[in-house]
Amino acid sequence: MAEPGAPVPVPVPHQPCLYEVDLSKLFIDENLNRNLCLVYLEGPIPDFIQENRNAGESMAQTFAHFPQLKSKCLTGARIMRVFAEEVIPVLGSKDGHISTTLDLLTRFYCGTAATNYIELDPFVSPRKKWKKLYYLGTYINLTVNAINRWEGYSFFLLLVMIFEGKIYSPAMFKPLPDYELEISKYDESCSVPNLAEQSRIIFIRQVASHLKTLDQEVALRLFESFSRMIVAKELPRVNKLWEGRNQEIIDDFIRDPGKLETIDLVIHLICDLSSSYFNGKLPIELSGDEQSCLLCVLQAQVNLFQDDDARSRLRNIVEKINDFYNTLSPEVVDDPMKKLKL
Repeated sequence: MAEPGAPVPVPVPHQPCLYEVDLSKLFIDENLNRNLCLVYLEGPIPDFIQENRNAGESMAQTFAHFPQLKSKCLTGARIMRVFAEEVIPVLGSKDGHISTTLDLLTRFYCGTAATNYIELDPFVSPRKKWKKLYYLGTYINLTVNAINRWEGYSFFLLLVMIFEGKIYSPAMFKPLPDYELEISKYDESCSVPNLAEQSRIIFIRQVASHLKTLDQEVALRLFESFSRMIVAKELPRVNKLWEGRNQEIIDDFIRDPGKLETIDLVIHLICDLSSSYFNGKLPIELSGDEQSCLLCVLQAQVNLFQDDDARSRLRNIVEKINDFYNTLSPEVVDDPMKKLKL
């Protein structure tokens, strides 16, 4: 164990880290990704599985660098395994099979890639000592393909953060199967929908601040991931985005979206619209171009309002919202005791 006050080793940037986490002790906040990197480590981190060893022996060697430690930053977490993101030939394979880090990690957990399975069992199955478990991993190189690939292995997004001011690094988790899911799913604070809902709120706030340059295709893909994980809820009340003078400004914008005085007044109202839409509070169908337009608003691309096509799309979006409100009875909109199931 590193001495108190000693420098904390940080995982090599291109190495995904897998943790077992007691979710009942895990806080979801903006500092989570930083805290994951501050788990105390011992010894050097191997860059790749050595060519002169089989997969099981190399993994055992990797484990030896990471004893079971409790993080001072993230209670209930321990590093299970760390590998470089490399394409590695699996020795002994007749067809020269090429495996990636995630392939090895996944197969090893099931025991199929470990030659000394009985000897490695303490590393493979410490999860049996826990009650509320999820896998939690960090990964660099945030692209749509990377997200699709990880979700293909049942990993889901938790948070997206900046790594060293340049790289967007998501933290992803993988729900455990079978009986362990049964243990956790009845605890609302540990449920996947609850985690996803908290994470989406944080992500919206980040996109509007220090993730303004995040690729739009990636951002929309992440919003899609959150939405799939979140269960529809009964809203106690449907609150209109605009009332009184603000509604008049919106109506003016619909009539004449090119009017400069109106544009200056409408910008912050459209920002509220964007946040509400991506937060799942506006059940309206938007095209891909319309979603991209709202994302530009969320990322504070003010020059968007100088573009005729963009203003036209925003007007269409506003009209859809007004049409949505018009389909509701006054009681549903105004009576806080009335419930609308979306």
